[in-house]
Amino acid sequence: LKLYLLTAPNAADAKEAKAKIFEEEFLIEKAANGDPRLVGLWTLGEAGAPIIVYGGTPRATRMVDLAITSTWPGRYEMHSVKEQGDVIPPGRSSHTRSFTLSGDRIEGSYTWNGRSSSGEKRWCDPFTTPLTGALSADGRTLKMTHQYRNSHDCVIGAEAASSYMKLE
Repeated sequence: LKLYLLTAPNAADAKEAKAKIFEEEFLIEKAANGDPRLVGLWTLGEAGAPIIVYGGTPRATRMVDLAITSTWPGRYEMHSVKEQGDVIPPGRSSHTRSFTLSGDRIEGSYTWNGRSSSGEKRWCDPFTTPLTGALSADGRTLKMTHQYRNSHDCVIGAEAASSYMKLE
């Protein structure tokens, strides 16, 4: 696929080829590091539940796929890899969830870097808030809670409660 992209970088299916390369490279890394229940590809949402709740308001559209990688034994990071169908290159995710897993309990931090996934400066400065959560017993569902900033005044406000479902 990499050779294909070198020879035809503007091909109609170049976007899908890039996504497939990223997924294959991620799966190689996945096999080498971390708790297999946690490390892998996830999507925002779970069957029969709101995908994400901001300030008590449920949202119901699948918009984001994420990857959890092991950064050190017992430490993990979750980054967006696809938003609204667009592949996000490594290092360009605007949100990072850094955490540890102890049994099924998650503790760590949520960081927003102040930029969109395309690298544009956004209206609020970067911020970090505490993050808590839990991994389901079967390892297929992950729930995380953290605070977020209101986009109209940049004040850290209500809680964001997110559910994630592991992609096979």
